[in-house]
Parts: sequence; structure tokens; C-alpha cells
Amino acid sequence: MNNNIAVVILAGGGGKRLGGVIKANLKIEGTSLLERVIKNVGNAGGVRILSTGNMDPGLFRPGPEWIMCNDLNNMTMGPLAGIAAAVACLQRRNSDAQYLFSVAVDSPFFPGSFAQRALEKINGEHGSHGKKNDVKDGANIHDAVVASYGSQLYPTNALWRIKSISHLPHELEDTSRFGIKGLLKRINAIELPLDGHGGQNPCQNLNHVADIAAMSDRARTTEQHFGQKDGN
Repeated sequence: MNNNIAVVILAGGGGKRLGGVIKANLKIEGTSLLERVIKNVGNAGGVRILSTGNMDPGLFRPGPEWIMCNDLNNMTMGPLAGIAAAVACLQRRNSDAQYLFSVAVDSPFFPGSFAQRALEKINGEHGSHGKKNDVKDGANIHDAVVASYGSQLYPTNALWRIKSISHLPHELEDTSRFGIKGLLKRINAIELPLDGHGGQNPCQNLNHVADIAAMSDRARTTEQHFGQKDGN
């Protein structure tokens, strides 16, 4: 656990393409998406925040160590509103955390080890050399490190330098409207490729009904593999 890092799970999406369900509570092989993400990333930081969008926090069961956080002023700006709300929450609590590790709740295979890798990268490597239009090349010190797999960038799964986005709560309340990709264009971000992983995308997320079956197959195969490896 790194006390310089705060973790926020972005769970406030409406799941419209899935019929308006609460994604966090969808189960993959008997375990909810929220439980899977908590297991993977929950120990990455000293402060743990669950962003619940505009939904009733009582619909979620993350555990007592998690701070429940609604979007500011009922914003409807997607994941960026959740990140802004997490920053505001840390500011209200006078948190000493310097970095915010954000993860989408529908990314049940995303590795918690990303936080440490990103922490090393955010302070010491060159920019992305133009590989992604949404990520700037620049100096060795960066404002954010964003996960990527193949040619796809996953801006919800990222490590953010809190000082660099401390303006977000006020700026979004002040009616300036831009998405999470727009934010990346305004700051100095770098990507962290997560290729490998046995040829499977660690950033895989759930947007359609068919994805539930695909994730179930993947979880079953992975759990069987590690069960055999451990002799269980």
C-alpha cells in the first residue's frame, strides 16, 4: 500500500447499453464487478474512494474502508465527473495523497500493479512520441499516466498527479464542459502500454450483454488455470 496514492473506482455509469443496470453489481462467475476490481486494486493506495455518480450510495457494498462519493452538483459528464468528485473529496479531507489512481468498475481484469509502474513512469520517462493523439509528448515530469493496450487508450484507467488536476472541481462547476479525453489534451500525459498478459486485454471492459459471457469465460479459464497451478 502506498499512502501517496488514493484509489478511486469509477462506478457511476448508468449502464444504458445494458438496459440501465448498475454495472458494479453485475456478477461474473458469481463475483460482482465491484468485488473483482476491489480485489485487484483496493490495496494500491491509502485512501479508497468509490465514485457512485448520481446514484444512491446505498446501492453499493464496497466495505467500510471505502469513502462513498457522489458527483458534484449532479453533473452528467461521465467518468470525468467521478474523477473531479474524487479530487474534491480529497481536498475536503486535506488528504496528503499526491496521486489519484482511477479504475473503471467494469474493468475486472485490470492489474493493481499498474499503480506502481505508473508511479515510476510519471516522474521519470519521456512522453509518448505522438503514438496517441490524446496524449502529449513532453518533459520527463508528467501529469498523468494512462493505460493502453494495442492501439486503444483507456483514459479511465490512469494515474493522475493530483496537483495537476486540482482545478477540476471548480472548473467543471464553472460550466466549462469537456470530457476525459479533452482533459488529456490540456495536460501533459503519457501512456503505459499493457501488452502481454497472455494476449488478453487487461483493460477489457463491459459495454454489451455479450461481454458478460466473454468475461465469464475468461474468468473461469483464469481461475481454473491458477487453481491447477496452486494444486487446489
